[in-house]
This record gives sequence, C-alpha cells and structure tokens, in this order.
Amino acid sequence: MDVQFDPQIVTIALAAAAIAKILVDMVRMSNRLPSWASPLLAVGFGIAAAFLLLVANGTIVNGQTAAQAMVAGILAAGAAVGATELQKHEPAAASATPLLFAPIEIAAPGPREGSGA
Repeated sequence: MDVQFDPQIVTIALAAAAIAKILVDMVRMSNRLPSWASPLLAVGFGIAAAFLLLVANGTIVNGQTAAQAMVAGILAAGAAVGATELQKHEPAAASATPLLFAPIEIAAPGPREGSGA
C-alpha cells in the first residue's frame, strides 16, 4: 500500500501556527496562566484554526478533513510553542557580542581633498 502525504497539511499547519501563536499570546496578555496552559491552548487553537482554514478553502467537511485538521493543528501548535520559546531566549542572544564592522565614512558634498578647489 502506497501512502501519500498531502502537502496541503503543511501549508495549513504553517498558516494555523501564526493564528494559534497570536491567539495564545493574546490570552496570555489578558490572563495569568500556568506554564502548562500555553501549549494546551496552542493545540486547541491550532486545530480550530486548521479546521477553519480547510473549510474556508472550500474543503468538504468529512472524516478526512477532520483528520487533516488534527494533524495540521498539532504541527501548528509545535511551531507556535517553538516560536514562543525562541522569544523567551531572545534577550540572551541580544546580549551576545555584536558583530563589528569596519566604520564607513560618508563624504559630505563639496570640494574634495587635494582637488585644489
């Protein structure tokens, strides 16, 4: 039996990840949540967003659509939680030694040095 993976699931998951991340951040800003609540919210919002995106795309609602929404929602939750973890560790990256580039001097318009003007 040949199993084929539908690339639409990944596309829906990436779109749902952004929606889930925004919704989880909005809930976290308005409420104090325990640390375990954010990933669960991301799963719920991810599945709901994936399902709504499938329906908005004109997909007929059936068992296959529900399964695709579940898989895409779980992938979306993983991406949303991963983005949140990266944001938490961002200050450590900001305090790292910055890259040093050679200074660039921009000449002002006018007579050039050594031109005799």
